[in-house]
Amino acid sequence: MIRCPHCGTTTRIYHFSWSALSCQGCDKIVDKYDFDVETKVKTENINLSKDQWQCYSDTPNDVIKTVNKFFTYILFVCETPVLAQKTAYAYLERYVTWGFLDSECCQVATDMINKYYNSDINRWQCMNEELIKR
Repeated sequence: MIRCPHCGTTTRIYHFSWSALSCQGCDKIVDKYDFDVETKVKTENINLSKDQWQCYSDTPNDVIKTVNKFFTYILFVCETPVLAQKTAYAYLERYVTWGFLDSECCQVATDMINKYYNSDINRWQCMNEELIKR
C-alpha cells in the first residue's frame, strides 16, 4: 500500500516498476519516492534523525529525508535481510560524501534491517555472501 503525500489516499500496488503515478484521490502526479509506503510489518515509515543515522553533522536535512524514504522502500520490496542490506549499501553509496558508507551508518542500517526482518545478520553479511558465490 502507498499513501499520497498530498491527500492521504491509500492505493494497493503490486510492483514498483514505475516512476510516478496519478493519485486516485487528488489526481496529482506523484513521484514514486514521494509516496508514503505502508510496509509489510505494521511500522511507521523510517524517520531517523541525523544523529540516529550517525552520519556527518553537516548532512543536509533533505538528504536525511530522502535516505529515510528510500530505506522504507527497501524494507518494503526486499524479500530477505541480506538483499535489503545489499540494496541499502548500493543506495547509500550515493551519499558517501556525508558518511553514509562509514561503519556507523552501515551498522545503523543493519540494525534496522535486523529489527524489521527479525534477523541477526552482521554488518558484512551481504559482502560475505558475494565472496562465497565466487
